[in-house]
Amino acid sequence: MDLEEAWEIAERGPMPLFQADIQLTRARLFRDRAALEEARRLIEKHGYHRRDGELADALEAAKGWGPATADEDSAMILERRNGSGAQTDAGHSSREIPEPELSIDQLLEQLKQLPAAQFEELVFRYDSQNSVPGRPEAQSVRAIELLKVMRNLEGGLATLQSVLQQLRRGGIP
Repeated sequence: MDLEEAWEIAERGPMPLFQADIQLTRARLFRDRAALEEARRLIEKHGYHRRDGELADALEAAKGWGPATADEDSAMILERRNGSGAQTDAGHSSREIPEPELSIDQLLEQLKQLPAAQFEELVFRYDSQNSVPGRPEAQSVRAIELLKVMRNLEGGLATLQSVLQQLRRGGIP
């Protein structure tokens, strides 16, 4: 089971303590400040003090996660997940995204060179139709499929380029 499946189960429950665990895990794995803030909110709201130590550790670690400018995209994903925020018919944010400047070949090379955890985060975020093959396939094959997915999203290639730029700068979008 991946984090998305766990979230869907916890959300249906409702199971806020599991949701807090999922957000805390996402925050630590992907250096996701918005997930960390949501974990803190859930932990405080539901008195889930069993996770106070882990939350404190994650908050301390977050100080070294690079620039906080990456929070905007993470917050947007949480808004989408929670049903708020402007969305297009395809379910993606309607904010303006510039056209990509990198070629498909350059984007492919950058995807192939990403650490596995960062690549998995991109697949998790953008492959809602499960078009990208699972982990037994080589990352280069999976990167090609992810590029196909991003081509089909309005502004998808520009979004991908922006995310890759943020990753290169050390931030997690």
